[in-house]
Amino acid sequence: FVQQGLVQQATSAILDNLKQNTDEVAGLQTKVLLVNIQQAPQVADAIFQAKLFTRYDQKEVGRACESAGLYQRVNFLFLLILLIFDGILGLG
Repeated sequence: FVQQGLVQQATSAILDNLKQNTDEVAGLQTKVLLVNIQQAPQVADAIFQAKLFTRYDQKEVGRACESAGLYQRVNFLFLLILLIFDGILGLG
């Protein structure tokens, strides 16, 4: 899809068909976000704002946001990671 320039169509089809937000689709969520961060950052940001995905690899997506210059999103993702670790490890 990326090579054919069909990122928007592929993302739309995936969003229409990916109704569940489970661990089983975490890899697909990550891929969709990574492609859109690189090809259509405004679409990736809309996905984030709508909270459509929550199971994606936050570290990998955070690094991609940083590379794309989406620093506000990077700060949010890394804060989220810190809060998760704080809750798991009881650091606070």
